[in-house]
Amino acid sequence: MTRKINVGTRELKPDEKVLWNLVTRTVVPMRKSAKPELGEPESFSEHMDQFMPAPKRSTPIKDAELRRAKAASQIKPITPEQKPKTAPSPAPIAAHIDKPVYRKIAKGRLPIDSQVDLHDLTQDQAIHRLQAFLTQARNLGQRHVLVITGKGGSPTSEGVLRRMLPIWLNMPAFSSIVNGYQAASRGHGGDGAFYVRLRRLR
Repeated sequence: MTRKINVGTRELKPDEKVLWNLVTRTVVPMRKSAKPELGEPESFSEHMDQFMPAPKRSTPIKDAELRRAKAASQIKPITPEQKPKTAPSPAPIAAHIDKPVYRKIAKGRLPIDSQVDLHDLTQDQAIHRLQAFLTQARNLGQRHVLVITGKGGSPTSEGVLRRMLPIWLNMPAFSSIVNGYQAASRGHGGDGAFYVRLRRLR
């Protein structure tokens, strides 16, 4: 005969019965209305949007800005060895000739090498003749020349060429030629002429 083994039931021991009685006293039966109603399971992806950060809006950059940024990135810094060497600028032109030199020229002890007369010329004609004259005089090694401008056509006129000559002599075209200038003494034309001192040839 085969012996049947009853697996589902077993008589409780005395201590287990005490424990079971204590457990059953604390259990509260669940009401039908309290049972949760299970609906259809919701998809996890439906709630992902509220947890994901909003994508950043890209600011459009103009084509010109992109080209400038690209060009700036390709520019290489200039090293001290690559910097172009600039010629030293000439010393500023003095509005007055040294007093000892001026006195010698006025008294005839220091000769005037040559002179040019700009009287009755237009401003355009006068500045071109002046530049050609001073350049040639310096190339010949001359140091002191006389430039005649005239005092003006009427007693009330200040003389356009007389007013413009100091401005012209301070232009870059003349600054490398002229060292100084000053109104001539009365014996050489007074306010209608100028002594011009030229720079030495190097």
